[in-house]
Formats: sequence, structure tokens, C-alpha cells
Amino acid sequence: MFISARQLEELYRTSGADGQVVVPYSAKLTPLAKDWLKARKVKIGYADVAGPGTPTGAANGPSPTGAIATLPLLWWCDGPCGVGKAALMNASREVALKELVVLDDATRALSAVRALALEVGAGSACGGVLLVKSNAAACVFANRTRSLRAVVGTSLANVEDAVKIVAANVLVLEQDKLVLNVARNLIVRFAKSVRAADAALLRELSDLSKF
Repeated sequence: MFISARQLEELYRTSGADGQVVVPYSAKLTPLAKDWLKARKVKIGYADVAGPGTPTGAANGPSPTGAIATLPLLWWCDGPCGVGKAALMNASREVALKELVVLDDATRALSAVRALALEVGAGSACGGVLLVKSNAAACVFANRTRSLRAVVGTSLANVEDAVKIVAANVLVLEQDKLVLNVARNLIVRFAKSVRAADAALLRELSDLSKF
């Protein structure tokens, strides 16, 4: 998705009161759009929002501080995960969730993360929920990608901080530690969170990837 200078100007006019415009993570700016930002000294942020020209029924445009995701969270489980799937089914009454079709095998974590990163990078999903036996591999794999930022769901406060500080878009839950109501609440809160990764954060993450 490319965003033009004219579209940026319209976004700024309708929702840029704080000197910032927010665009989808998958958006790319045209050269003229980049020139417009520099000339107007407007900051740009990235969030799980629909882009300009979104059809009726989707988001009407990003707010200055980001927006609740309008795209689904994709979920994957590396085993039977009865409690986790029950929590997902319960949470799906309130938030948009969709299964990521990858074999449910613990050895498939890398494939699941790769598939999730591709979907998020393409703008087809806002993030994901990974239900795993151990969070180690899933977190390392996810946090090596450009489009994913994973957090382990140990508590609501932990998840909220991760979303606020680094715009986390992947929630990792360990199957053996799941309690239905707790898991359900974590998933719903994570899905409803407002997340916006600004350009400065993305630059910092990009710089870290060089080491």
C-alpha cells in the first residue's frame, strides 16, 4: 500500500491535531509524501489501522494516537491446547480472531512465525496469538522478524506495558500455565489494545538488528 502526499494531507487535516499522522504498518510513502512530511514537519506513526480509502464498515481513519485493530489476530497452537482454544473461542465473541493454518506441532513454531510475519507484513492481520508449550523459541523467532514484536502473557500489566512501550503485536501464551478466564482476558485485552509504533521506535529496532 502506497500513501500519497494528498492522502497524508487529508489524514493530517482530519486527525493530526497533535502534529502526527498514523498509517498502517504495511504502508509505504511516495517520494512526494516524504517531502510533504519534511516540509510540514509532521511526525508519522505506524499502527494496526485501515489505510485511506477503507470501505464503509471498516475504520474511518486513524486517530492521532493510533486505533484499535480492525484486522484479525491470527492464532496458532503447537498442540491440542484445550484450555487455550477454549479461551480463544470465548474471546472471539468480542474480538476478531482467525486460525493460522500451520500444522499444530511444536517443531512448526518457526513455520508459524514465518507465516504470521508474512501476513502482518502484507497488511492481512494486525498480529497474532501463539499458544505454545514453551515461549522460548516462539519469542526468539518472532522478535527476529521486522514486522513482529512478541510479549509473553504473564499478566495484564505486563501485556499492557509491552503494547505501550514497543507496540507489541504478538501475544505468546504457555499452554501449561493457562487458566481459562485469565487466558481469555489476556487475549481480549491484547486484541483491544491501541498500539502505534512511531518512526523513532522502528528505527531503534532496525538499528538493534544490526548487532
